[in-house]
Amino acid sequence: MLLVETFYSLWYVLQYVEISCIQYLAEQIDCHRRSEKYLSRIQASPPHAACYRNGYINHATLLFLIILINLRSLKPEIRIIGWDDAPFDKNDKTVPVFGAIFRGGFWMDGLLSAKVRIDGDDSTKKISSSINKARHKNQLRIIMLDGITFGGFNVVDIEKLHEQTGMGVIAISRKMPEFEKIKKALDNVKDGKKKWILVEKAGIPSEMRINGRSIYYQACGINRKDAEDVIKLSSTRALIPEPLRIAHLIASGVVKGESYGRA
Repeated sequence: MLLVETFYSLWYVLQYVEISCIQYLAEQIDCHRRSEKYLSRIQASPPHAACYRNGYINHATLLFLIILINLRSLKPEIRIIGWDDAPFDKNDKTVPVFGAIFRGGFWMDGLLSAKVRIDGDDSTKKISSSINKARHKNQLRIIMLDGITFGGFNVVDIEKLHEQTGMGVIAISRKMPEFEKIKKALDNVKDGKKKWILVEKAGIPSEMRINGRSIYYQACGINRKDAEDVIKLSSTRALIPEPLRIAHLIASGVVKGESYGRA
């Protein structure tokens, strides 16, 4: 009888590895609601509910599983989508934005595109909608942005983008933004005060070093260590992660007929 109970316990421990992973990762990226949704759905099923009632999953088991998850290494083929906007003229009303889907920093898997209004306020909505409708959605884990502004001063709300997609968001900059100049420039843009609030909400960029050179990032829904690990993993050919570098090449090439410049 003891052997049967032990086998039964181990079986349900394996069943719950995935649930514990979801819960832990959700906590790491501040997705508590998403975690609770998964857990409530799975725990409601009779076998798993019985497992809890019979005590086969206890605090010690869950602690052991969390320790195992903590020892995880970042998967080299983690799915990342990097977004950049195309060049535009002052008379344009909209500008294309492109999202390059990568497995780590080596293989490109797909491409998304959308259009945002120049100096508008729809970049968050357009990017999140494009991602949520994509067939790659369930595989994607990280959203990368070339800064938090697209099409001039169409500012991305990285917190809302994280909430609407359930993914960690990392905005990359080669240089520390000059916030005083940005704030002054926004005085001449419609809804400039609202845009400045989004800039402030994104926080002061953190600095990290890649091959002895500095790069800056802002993140939401992902802790600092994991964000830096993702950046390092995907920066295989340049200082800028490959998803952003390729998105920039595509964006400039489509609009100008030939790619130029750097992300």
